[in-house]
Amino acid sequence: MSKILFRTIFFLFLLFGITSLFAAPIKTETSCKKTDVRLQYYCLVIVKKGDEHINNADVMVGADMPSMPMAHNVKPVKVDKSNKDGEYKFVIQLEMLGGWKFIYNFTKPERDKIFEKLDF
Repeated sequence: MSKILFRTIFFLFLLFGITSLFAAPIKTETSCKKTDVRLQYYCLVIVKKGDEHINNADVMVGADMPSMPMAHNVKPVKVDKSNKDGEYKFVIQLEMLGGWKFIYNFTKPERDKIFEKLDF
């Protein structure tokens, strides 16, 4: 009896576990422009899962400077939906010029953390 139960649980794990392993990850494509305020940027980010745009995302973005760990980091800001399909917008205040790693914390449509490197 225990062999049948074990095999059933194992089969169900394989069936549902493997499909989630092959699910497309969330991807971001960010572009930023300077504002009139020093080191402040207006950014647009396209959010996709596979080839499809995500329009119901709930996300915050923060930033770290990889070349100076724990010295320069930016508090997370809310990312708002724009009028275009899969596009979101936010304004972020950086501390200095250089390479920054944006950290996107998704809570919807699924919990995920995405990193994207940008140079300013």
